[in-house]
Amino acid sequence: MHLSVLNDPDLLLGLWRGTIKKYEPDNISTWDWAVLKNVKVWKAHGHTVAAAVPFIPASFGRAPRNPAEKINSGYKAWEFQLYIYGLGPTLFRHILPDCYWKNYCKLVAGIRILQRRVITPEKLRDAHNLLLDFIEEFEDLYYRRQESRIHFVRHSVHLLSHIAPETVRAGPLACYAQWTIETLIGNLGSEIRQDRDPYANLAQRAILRAQLNSIQALFPDLKISKRSGALSTPSGNARDFGDGFWLLPRREETPKPLSAQEYQVFMTYWQDQGWPNHDKWPNAVSRWARAQLPNGQRARSIWCETVMRTSSTSPLRRTSCVEITTCNDGRTRIANVQFYFCMRFGENLHPLVMVSLFSNPDQPLLSESSGTVYLCDTLDGISGLRVIPLKSIKTVVSMFPDAQVTAAGDIVITNKFSLLQHPFIELAECGLLEDDEEEREIQLEN
Repeated sequence: MHLSVLNDPDLLLGLWRGTIKKYEPDNISTWDWAVLKNVKVWKAHGHTVAAAVPFIPASFGRAPRNPAEKINSGYKAWEFQLYIYGLGPTLFRHILPDCYWKNYCKLVAGIRILQRRVITPEKLRDAHNLLLDFIEEFEDLYYRRQESRIHFVRHSVHLLSHIAPETVRAGPLACYAQWTIETLIGNLGSEIRQDRDPYANLAQRAILRAQLNSIQALFPDLKISKRSGALSTPSGNARDFGDGFWLLPRREETPKPLSAQEYQVFMTYWQDQGWPNHDKWPNAVSRWARAQLPNGQRARSIWCETVMRTSSTSPLRRTSCVEITTCNDGRTRIANVQFYFCMRFGENLHPLVMVSLFSNPDQPLLSESSGTVYLCDTLDGISGLRVIPLKSIKTVVSMFPDAQVTAAGDIVITNKFSLLQHPFIELAECGLLEDDEEEREIQLEN
């Protein structure tokens, strides 16, 4: 990973906690940004990070541990990634003074854009401007042209101004991130089957991988199975609906009726689709537990996770929140999957999803945070229920609880949820094996 992406969080946390080295005549009592030097606030903030972990899908990789307990105990690069560039803008919102929080959000917004695999010229310019604003404001807010604080402006701060121009020359940051390279090395090493001439063997595996990548680039629609595991064809009683979409067990053997609200919502969808015989339908569906998406993620449902929680004592990471494209206007919304089901008309099989929508985000807050804090309410009752096609699902996301930490170190739960998306979902072959292990442990598979 680029030097700035991981060094700047260390710098900011050192400033906010008041642990960065100080030189005379500078006085820490003048550091109005050092809000985390209050032990109660720091510990409470750590608890809010830990409370978000059950809401982060397994496909997001290792979730951040409580920083108040583990920040100096081998905190991993990926934990910093999800903590600072994922959870941070929401969880620091009520801790940092407003000017410092907005400055920090510009850093997060710029890095989030630059970590994408595909970046438009417009977005690249936006990211560059955000990081330039962050650098200028950082010096005004923290350094303040004081000689005793010149060590605040590290090389990693200056390097932020070069990431966007270098993206034009070297490609997106995600393509040469540290963990991308490390994953490639690990994959190639695991493909070696003989210890004779290992380096020659490794070179041939790399050549084969490059050839496969070239073919895939020339023919994007060609499906090449590069390795078994994450993107392999699901086994068991899974059902393929094409384009990489699958419904996965468990599945109800006996159809059961929908609730009154679910039935009303489904009848509205039925009539909108122009399907026949809605008045003769016996109101019974066989629910499916999970779905596999084209990107390799597996999305569960509330129906599935409710059974899993009652059948297992081990903690469960929520995987039922998804990003969808609405049928009416093609806009993106966030929804919680209730269950999956199918309808058949003659030879035509329609895979569907009953979802509960989150509200539209708080637009003033989204604007103030440079687009980093996507805060929503859940919609209760029939107003939030929708039936959508399975192929409307784009990706699995995290909706973690918004928790406010007061100046006294108390935690206030707001009953709102904030969006966290996988930083490298376009590049990741996501955590399916962990999901399968959870399924096997509680014996949900038929």
